[in-house]
Amino acid sequence: MLIKDEHRQVLRLPNLISAHIKIMELWTIRAELAKARDDEKAELLARGKAKEYREYWMRLR
Repeated sequence: MLIKDEHRQVLRLPNLISAHIKIMELWTIRAELAKARDDEKAELLARGKAKEYREYWMRLR
């Protein structure tokens, strides 16, 4: 099966499917990296809060 795109190039369906799979893999990797960065931010924020909490209790003593 052939599909014509807006540039009048002929794309074969298996190539189109392969390209789509690659794009989806890249999006998955991108999402995992974003999540890892978010997890790292959350961890750093939690460490910062823990430090504030310790300092607060040290001042109370």
